[in-house]
Amino acid sequence: MEKTFEEFLMYKHAEQHIGTKETLVDGFNDWLIGLELDEIIEYADQFSISREQKISKEIDKLISEKGQSWDPASGLGPDVVLVDDLEVLKKQLS
Repeated sequence: MEKTFEEFLMYKHAEQHIGTKETLVDGFNDWLIGLELDEIIEYADQFSISREQKISKEIDKLISEKGQSWDPASGLGPDVVLVDDLEVLKKQLS
């Protein structure tokens, strides 16, 4: 998963690139300059959706881990609060 929008754009450029690795790296700036505004907006939307999906998966993982490790008899209330907070955050992202 790309961490930055620039990395995401580099990946998109690589998907479309025909040529050698050297021309791939050198051609990125030219490709980027040649993008129309509506194309940049579309890529930004794709990047945002991709990031939201990744965050949602991470939240699911944390909820699952905390839910499995929490023992109600132990009185560890903060774990429950964390799970509740993560579930609220997930709903806001979807």
